[in-house]
Amino acid sequence: MGSAAQFITDIATGVYDGIVDAIVEQIVGVLTSGSAA
Repeated sequence: MGSAAQFITDIATGVYDGIVDAIVEQIVGVLTSGSAA
């Protein structure tokens, strides 16, 4: 049961990290393009 919970946690963490990375990339892209008015 513990291994299953760890497996789910790893997947959730990976998905969360991916979403955060995508958001950060979008923000950085807007700021660096100079269209953040």
